[in-house]
Amino acid sequence: MEIKFVIKDEGRYLRIISTGSCDNLVQLKEYVLALQEAAVSSGQTRLLVDETHLEYNLSTLDTYTSGCFLAQLSPKPQKIAILCKTSRLNNAKFWETVAVNRGVNVRVFDDRVSARNWILI
Repeated sequence: MEIKFVIKDEGRYLRIISTGSCDNLVQLKEYVLALQEAAVSSGQTRLLVDETHLEYNLSTLDTYTSGCFLAQLSPKPQKIAILCKTSRLNNAKFWETVAVNRGVNVRVFDDRVSARNWILI
């Protein structure tokens, strides 16, 4: 399967709603680059990415590598909030740590209100 997403400009941030499944690192990198391109072309620097309907089937090494890949993007979004299922929060927090340790301002949430509040401060 593939990753599909819809982008909505919410004024102060872009809201991305993602669905489908991610089965490999190449697919994930293409997804990340597409989101970066959308942010750059819209002029938005804040992203709220809703991945509650996106399934990841990645190894721990791929999860680590994807956090490193995000850190290499230029320009990086100023702030990224990722909304995920509670059942995937531990893996998502590992990914967050990898990215944050490399200079990305990203945070993972399993609560929509907290994610939105954080992206706006």
